[in-house]
Amino acid sequence: MSKICLNAAESPKCSNPAVWYYSAAFVSDLAGNLDSASSLLSLAEKASGPEIIKESIRIFRMYLDAKTSLYDDEYKARLFNDLEWLDGLIQTRITDQVRKTTEYGYDLKISLSYYYWNDMLRKIVIGEVVPRLKDQGDEVLALRLLNMADNRLLDIVDSHVSYTENGWKSMSMRGYRNNTKYFNDFDYSNYFFREMDSMDVESVIRYASEVFCDYPKSAFDSFLDMRGFVDKDYIYELIGTRYLRARDYKNAVLFLSKVSRPYQAKTNINAYADRDPFEYSPTRGKLNKQYKLSFARKMAYYQNVVETLRTNEKLSAKDYDNLGEAMVYMGIGQKSAFDYCWALTQYSYNEEDQWYNTDYRESALEEAKSLIDQGLELITDHELAARLNVKVCRWRTAATRYADSRTGKKTRSGCDKLTDYQFSIQYTGRY
Repeated sequence: MSKICLNAAESPKCSNPAVWYYSAAFVSDLAGNLDSASSLLSLAEKASGPEIIKESIRIFRMYLDAKTSLYDDEYKARLFNDLEWLDGLIQTRITDQVRKTTEYGYDLKISLSYYYWNDMLRKIVIGEVVPRLKDQGDEVLALRLLNMADNRLLDIVDSHVSYTENGWKSMSMRGYRNNTKYFNDFDYSNYFFREMDSMDVESVIRYASEVFCDYPKSAFDSFLDMRGFVDKDYIYELIGTRYLRARDYKNAVLFLSKVSRPYQAKTNINAYADRDPFEYSPTRGKLNKQYKLSFARKMAYYQNVVETLRTNEKLSAKDYDNLGEAMVYMGIGQKSAFDYCWALTQYSYNEEDQWYNTDYRESALEEAKSLIDQGLELITDHELAARLNVKVCRWRTAATRYADSRTGKKTRSGCDKLTDYQFSIQYTGRY
């Protein structure tokens, strides 16, 4: 096929050789022959042809460069220049139909092809440039580019249509992101979010420090940041959540404290913020408007108690009680955060989600069980031990081992067929 295209381009009767050289280059790329594709595209660049073909040729050159270039300063300068040009086309070639499709959002959310210029931006940046930048350790530039690729068209159209109780309603992207009634379909599902939610958290922190810096940025960095969604609450809340997931509660408090109080109501997990993470059995109560921060502070407190007392070689009976109680509550909180109160550490709950059946979740739940078991064994005060055993559904232990305590007697009198429920590593309720 490439040979046929090449013969057509070199025919004396050919009035548009550029399109045939371009086609030959395209076929060579499909065959995996990048050197041949690049050489043929060079011929297309020199040949005569209509503007639309010349624009397509430049797009294809961007694509081949992304696949083959050394990612040095020279390439990044060329990429900047190409993105400025492509961004201009995205703005000026937009049609009413593209605007309407973007407003409803579904096609963009699932990456369906519907607007050539934006499609090519996403194909080149998401498919080629970002993976290579990550491989060479430039995660900050990778995130900047992902942000533009995911959000630029939304920024240009600046309108989103949502279905409300009064029918379909159009609102600006700012209004959509600030609303507290509807789920945000974009910011917690796009490539930019998924990358921040999965790469090492230190890289996301570096990204935040550069994006929110006080010193002058390079022209390329400024260009990208102005065309993405740059919001401190969005980024800091995600970083804080990453630290909750890593059970690093001190750092979770540090970043969640930077998030404005009203922000939680704008997120998709706000509806689950009434679940009490310090109750062993699934319990719903009053909506906590600072759900993650409150949890992080309590867990940081328990973690500090445990770490402090564990380093003390001479503990009193009261110290053992305090240590054991802190370990039990820490274990309950950790179990909840990866199960019934999943919204503390995740952004969606589904048994098909990647996080659900993972070693780190299994490890967190096993560690939680160990904390509870060990903590209960450390406690010397029988009344406290009985209360905590009841709290974790171990009624038989409370009624037999601590029969002399008030809680033990009350538990035994309430039922003649007591049992100790086994630690469950899976919440089986509905969401």
